[in-house]
Amino acid sequence: ALTTFLSRAVSLIVNREQVKWYLPHLIWCFNWYSFMLLDWWLIFGWSDKPVHYWVYLFFYVKASLMVGISYFIVPGRQYTDLEKYYNSTRAILFGLLALFILSDIVDSALHGTENLHSLGASYFIKVGVATAFCIVSAVVSRKSVHIAIAFVMFAIGTATVLSFH
Repeated sequence: ALTTFLSRAVSLIVNREQVKWYLPHLIWCFNWYSFMLLDWWLIFGWSDKPVHYWVYLFFYVKASLMVGISYFIVPGRQYTDLEKYYNSTRAILFGLLALFILSDIVDSALHGTENLHSLGASYFIKVGVATAFCIVSAVVSRKSVHIAIAFVMFAIGTATVLSFH
């Protein structure tokens, strides 16, 4: 997923003279890069856990979601109008992102029910709010809404990282 994202992003940067940049798209690219790094960091939490079939299947599905999001968030070289691309792919992009966010509940549950309960109500509120924002982003096309949601999602991700200390 990270390789797909970075190779496609570099392609845009190399061809930057032909690209019509779009602020919501740029913010979401930054967010997705940050989410991938955070998820990669959290995966190391599995290094001391026994891996069974369901954990393997979960990681297979989650990795597939990540590759799909990476593919849809950054266009191929043939797309130069990022606003047009973003608006034409946002339903599938944010649908996949909502599934990715919800998959964190499965991840937490696979660590054990006591782990899931220890996360508290704030965890489920963050997941619910983030999922709701993805649904809104999938159906609403207003630029200001996308910018606001992207910044709030960045804040949620930052709060999540800061809560790990």
